[in-house]
Amino acid sequence: MPVTAPESKHPHAATVDRAPVAEAEDAHQPFIPASQDIPELTPVPLIVGALLGILFGASSMYLVLKVGLTVSASIPVAVLSITIFRAFTKVFRVRRATILENNITQTTGSAGESIAFGLGVTMPALLILGYDMEISQLIVVPPRRPSSPAWASGRSSRSATRRSVSSRTSPRRSSARPTTAGTSRSR
Repeated sequence: MPVTAPESKHPHAATVDRAPVAEAEDAHQPFIPASQDIPELTPVPLIVGALLGILFGASSMYLVLKVGLTVSASIPVAVLSITIFRAFTKVFRVRRATILENNITQTTGSAGESIAFGLGVTMPALLILGYDMEISQLIVVPPRRPSSPAWASGRSSRSATRRSVSSRTSPRRSSARPTTAGTSRSR
């Protein structure tokens, strides 16, 4: 007689290694129904998000250049946006910001911080690789790579010049004394 597993007899029952299966009637209910029309993309969340993005972008840029790493600003920007909007509501007696406006603020602020981080780790690497950076090239990444890196062409520092000169000279001779032409050494 074949032995069947307990979950095969009752497919919606929980076992030690299996959670109960959701019923078909338990459909997903969105937080904001599609029939409800609430403000989402308004100027205030964009301005607050841009200001928070500048603030956290500057701190992220400082951290990435000073320490070499940074933290994500998504959660601090989200918490600050809720706090700022609640303060606006109490001080200026305006309507409360919706969850969608808080989402726009958090997304805008987080994107500003992420761009600053990307710039902070990319531009120093491009300088090390030998790109000559001008202000126009800081805004737009240069389209071509230089023919040789700065350390090989001697454009950057004095030590790089010494390395490039020493790499072009012939290999060092052995430590044995050189012999003069026409003489032979006997032991």
